[in-house]
Amino acid sequence: MDGRVIAFEGIDGSGKGVQIREIAGRLNGLGRKVLVQDFPVYSGFFGKEIGRMLSGEQDVRADVVDPRSMSLWYALDRHEALKGIDRREYDDILFNRSTLSNAVYQSIRTREEDREAFIEWLFELEFERLGVWEPDLYFIFDVTEEQSKKNVEKKEQRAYLKDTFDVYERSQRIMNQARSVYLRLAQEYDNMYIIPCMDENGVFKSIEEIADLVMKKIMEK
Repeated sequence: MDGRVIAFEGIDGSGKGVQIREIAGRLNGLGRKVLVQDFPVYSGFFGKEIGRMLSGEQDVRADVVDPRSMSLWYALDRHEALKGIDRREYDDILFNRSTLSNAVYQSIRTREEDREAFIEWLFELEFERLGVWEPDLYFIFDVTEEQSKKNVEKKEQRAYLKDTFDVYERSQRIMNQARSVYLRLAQEYDNMYIIPCMDENGVFKSIEEIADLVMKKIMEK
């Protein structure tokens, strides 16, 4: 049987990377064979170009190129990364970002009335035309835009950036709209789960507390 694909999603700085390592460790501890796959693959052919466009240091920038063209780079990066992997060798495959990220971040740069059609087009492009693996479960780690910015500032320097923020992270409007679209889509799809990462006082929850919420859902499915 094909391994189960679980996507870790959310706006930048929501703790996806920390959680994916924590959950991978817990699943390994249960005797499950786990693959962790980050997207984009910045060392790959398509990922290198994405990194250049996100850096804002060249003429073609990720926040100004038309959304369909930009989405193709992300889609091809996923297609390229997965084509040599046998899904049957793993029990669980954890994606750090997935097609959903592409849908969210590119759709918010279209007219609002065109967003649903764009997302449908993108899902067809990746899942049906390119054969990118469609996640069985999505976890959307939800934080405020303010917390997002604070967390991004704490990240280690990324190889494709000279600045702390990429062109999406610099835009408060993009972060606000991306969070809104994530929350809306989670209401429309029954395999997408919002994981609240902040308590009622606006304090970031512990890694263990957030991971407990994720594992509870994983074990239910």
